[in-house]
Amino acid sequence: FEAQKTYARDRVQEGYDVVVLGQAHLPGINPIDADGRKGLYVNVGDWLTNFTYVDVQDGRFTLKTMDGRPLDARVSTKEEVV
Repeated sequence: FEAQKTYARDRVQEGYDVVVLGQAHLPGINPIDADGRKGLYVNVGDWLTNFTYVDVQDGRFTLKTMDGRPLDARVSTKEEVV
């Protein structure tokens, strides 16, 4: 998991606002602060154990389960990163 976070932090430092990865089997929407530059690391999870995906609507990212329910109450945009 640390390797993915480091990769995401490096991409945010390069100027990317959002980094979306999969295959880590750890669904999450995580704020990234790369030396003052803010961004998001989004991991979609997987279809084998968590049955999760990310829904993007109007720049907002929501983790959802296969049946379309939000995985948790957290919905994130880059602007919400504090």
